[in-house]
Amino acid sequence: GAAQALKTFLHEQQNRGALARHEMVSMLPALILGCEPHHNILDLCAAPGSKTTQLLGLLPASREGLLIANDPDRLRLARLKHRLQKE
Repeated sequence: GAAQALKTFLHEQQNRGALARHEMVSMLPALILGCEPHHNILDLCAAPGSKTTQLLGLLPASREGLLIANDPDRLRLARLKHRLQKE
């Protein structure tokens, strides 16, 4: 039905990197910190990438600001790298 078609569509879009789902808790840091396009941001607990992709969305294409994303867990860092390559 329509619900299954929507689920399939969303899954395909996420796999292509055209869509990123975020947990509410992952969205809070960027909102609370008041990150602006000209800020330099250091995200040391970046994996799996929800917060990081949101922060990237705040930085303009003009590259005024800078985002450095890392994670101490190698497996999670690999997932972050994979996710960002799709973005």
